[in-house]
Amino acid sequence: MDMTTYSGIRSGSYFKLLKSYYGNNLNSKAQSLVSSSVSTSKDSAKTLASIESESEDMVKSAQALYKNSRKDDTDATYKKVAAFVSDYNSLINAADDSETKQISRNLESMKSLTDINSKSLAKVGITVDSKSGKLSVDEDTFKKADSTRVDALFKGNGSYAYAVASKASMLEYAAKNEAEKTNTYGANGRYTQAYNSGYNYNMFL
Repeated sequence: MDMTTYSGIRSGSYFKLLKSYYGNNLNSKAQSLVSSSVSTSKDSAKTLASIESESEDMVKSAQALYKNSRKDDTDATYKKVAAFVSDYNSLINAADDSETKQISRNLESMKSLTDINSKSLAKVGITVDSKSGKLSVDEDTFKKADSTRVDALFKGNGSYAYAVASKASMLEYAAKNEAEKTNTYGANGRYTQAYNSGYNYNMFL
């Protein structure tokens, strides 16, 4: 068992043992003190889980583009780019309201990367909303665009798609790092979604 998991179990067990000793007689002040002792995250477990999930999806859709060595037809490429755009916007939705500085910095870095590439993206029918930073793609314009421009943006390790995947991976890491600060046990003594590695131990509780 690694030290992170051990520390998490100890922190969660503290609340579990208090509940066992005092039953349901813990007053609201005591409940608050126990809660604060095991969670220092500024974001909820739900928010962090959403950021993790959307980051993973973003990486996968980006990889489907930049790792693709074969020559797809226009329709197949458009579907992959449309999925990329959708996952990009979903990740922004998930991370926009985060109060964690590391997450906010990584999100702004991803948006800045897109802004830098906005002119190149526009030439293939992809526009960037100036307020939200979200993407939209016009199917007709994209399908009529020069394929070399599309490949330059979305194929290979030096592409825009590769860079977005890297930013999304950093967002996922930041969310997982922050999740370690959240409560590891629920009221029933079982691991919560905020502590995914603990799921393996639930069967023993």
